[in-house]
Amino acid sequence: MRLLSRGGLLAAAILTVLMAGILLPEPTAAQSAEVTFRVTVTNASKPQDGDDTADAFWSEATAANLSLERIAEIGDSTDAVGTLAATAIGAAAAAGDTVSVDFSASPGSLLSTAQMLVATNDAFIGVNSLALWTNGEPTRATIPLVAWDAGTVGNAAIAAGFDAGQPDPAMGALNVDNGTATVGGVVALHDQFTGVQGWLTITPLASAVTFRATVTNASNPAMVVTPGAFLVHDAAGAFWSEATAANLSLERIAEIGDSTKAVNALGAAPAVGDTVSVDFTASLGSFLSLAQMLVATNDTSIGADSLALWTDGQPTRVTLPLIAWDAGTEDNVAIGAGFDAGQPDPAMGALNVDNDTATVDGVVALHTQFTGVQGWLTIIPIESTISVGSGLTLIGWTNSATTSTALIAANPDIDVLWFWDGTVWQSGTAALPIGLRTEFAINPSDAMFIVTGAETEIAIPLA
Repeated sequence: MRLLSRGGLLAAAILTVLMAGILLPEPTAAQSAEVTFRVTVTNASKPQDGDDTADAFWSEATAANLSLERIAEIGDSTDAVGTLAATAIGAAAAAGDTVSVDFSASPGSLLSTAQMLVATNDAFIGVNSLALWTNGEPTRATIPLVAWDAGTVGNAAIAAGFDAGQPDPAMGALNVDNGTATVGGVVALHDQFTGVQGWLTITPLASAVTFRATVTNASNPAMVVTPGAFLVHDAAGAFWSEATAANLSLERIAEIGDSTKAVNALGAAPAVGDTVSVDFTASLGSFLSLAQMLVATNDTSIGADSLALWTDGQPTRVTLPLIAWDAGTEDNVAIGAGFDAGQPDPAMGALNVDNDTATVDGVVALHTQFTGVQGWLTIIPIESTISVGSGLTLIGWTNSATTSTALIAANPDIDVLWFWDGTVWQSGTAALPIGLRTEFAINPSDAMFIVTGAETEIAIPLA
């Protein structure tokens, strides 16, 4: 076979999601919604010497249906897609290659897959009726895949070629029924292969998650970071973008710190080291954009443009530096030159609006009057929040396991954590650099003291 000299090509094949034909307990509200899963198949092949019920696609010791037969013999999934309403999976051409597909499934669903090992007569890898839910929770697993014989064509030596009944793309339609049919054959483990021929990874993808975004003022020269605005969106550049003209929302934020023309308000961080946080919910595939004014300027902002809130189907956890952007809507004078130079002064009220010469044909660009980092943006997916008062609060932890480092990163308002580990008191504080903090695990049923300077909502990091 010209397609393969070492290892087997996984031909394009199919995936089916089946509903188990059994009586299930009534699901809870949290369990009722569909979940999006990602299935990834890894080709691990190597040359060898010498309907709404379970098993609706294929099953060991039963005769292959037409859908499985065409996949196993010629790598053709069109019958399965049409007959079983299955989903096509791509090919993983060489050992180590992967192919993935995303799909949604409700509680009680099962998964079956099949992909041809191409240098064979009718061998395939796959799973039969794998439960996508375990104890009411979506399944997360990596499973070895072995070689199965569909039992529809007599087997010749592996890679014996077209004349031995194995497919060759160059032969087109002649591949169909190119081999001696096996009389009374059934699906069985393949006796020409040993060991693992592939891996199947099932990963549930969250469909919507609550995030906490925290902006830290790191301005240099030091100045107030004003209130601003954020936007969760599904198209890049929806709020602002480099090299494009500022819209009215960005213009008013960058010139006078006014976010009323934007939808979602973000508070101020008055001094260097101060932080401001906002919680929001975002669905799979969403982006985040935000902007806040550096107040001692004509039209300067810090912010993020179309930051992806999901990476490979998982919610983003990241801390990013924020630099200064020139909105391109007013001419720039010296930083801190004041109201008469077109920079805002809260005492002047409405007179701040349009208080300078507009820049003709200006666009958003890196600011030439600033160098280096002017702020930090931390994005953390969170599970829930806990209300705490000012001062010392005792908390019994009933949430998912986490660490002191993760909890402090999600909550810059925490001054100190105190935790008794049964032998000594452990402490963690945002005042120390991460490398100097003592990290300790926080598990369900643990108790700890949290010290804050004011009433706040403590965010619980998502596990």
